[in-house]
Amino acid sequence: IRDKLVTGVQTCALPIYTERLLKKRWCPLIGEIPINTITTLTIREAQNRLLTTVSSITHKKLSPSYLMALHRALVAVLAYAVRYYNLPSNPAKDSGHIGKSEKRLAIWAPEQYQQFYSTLQRPIDKLAFDILYTTGIREGELMALTPADIDIQARILTVNKSLTPDNQETTPKNKASYRAIHISQELADEVESYLRHMSYRPDRLIDISRNALRKRLQSGIKKAELPPITIHGFRHSHASILLSRGAPVSAIAKRMGHSSPNTTLKIYSHALKNDEENLANFVSCGQNVVKQQNSQPES
Repeated sequence: IRDKLVTGVQTCALPIYTERLLKKRWCPLIGEIPINTITTLTIREAQNRLLTTVSSITHKKLSPSYLMALHRALVAVLAYAVRYYNLPSNPAKDSGHIGKSEKRLAIWAPEQYQQFYSTLQRPIDKLAFDILYTTGIREGELMALTPADIDIQARILTVNKSLTPDNQETTPKNKASYRAIHISQELADEVESYLRHMSYRPDRLIDISRNALRKRLQSGIKKAELPPITIHGFRHSHASILLSRGAPVSAIAKRMGHSSPNTTLKIYSHALKNDEENLANFVSCGQNVVKQQNSQPES
């Protein structure tokens, strides 16, 4: 199935992230069989193995939201196979889903972020989380940044690559993820100061591991006694702030690297409905860095 499934993915031009999920997880599990012979039993056996798979990065079982993403990716490509490869029906759809979608987006209001920020000591940690919170870029995009990707004078951060969990440089998630993001003057000054005081010129702007970044986050959460949030939660927070303050959805979608404003609404209208208390804080909060960021949501 590896060659046939990958060929099918490329033919129907699925998003890059979907292709990665198929290559990394499904192809090794399903094995080399003709795509039009895949049955519900084939899928269920693969699903059972996924449910016991331990991530090499977190050393934990795959998260419910990741399992759901895997399921949706396979449903999409096999729907294409039903249409063009003589697959009688969609066995991924018939087998039932695994995992579940996140029901609530964990986000921080600006004052909560400031509490967290006050716990940070190292300049590299402060810069990493400032970039995440005030630009909304993805973790892999952050880890792939080089000093050349930030034009300090023009205050532009360019996203043109990503770094996988095993430190392999790759393309961003999709075509829309190639983007230029306006940053605040405060963030531009912080980057300039950070680079000026470094004893060497790093290949990567944030020259630490993902694991180290997560440890800094967990430590700060504990010290500041804040509700838990993931690295991706900084992205959710950024988009929610812009949306709650009335920034155009089309501009937010472009800034976030979404392929369509509908994607932005689908994700963050849920946040607006379920995080009214946090969003009230967003509206009343006068944090300068967020105001600066919202003043020019996109070029």
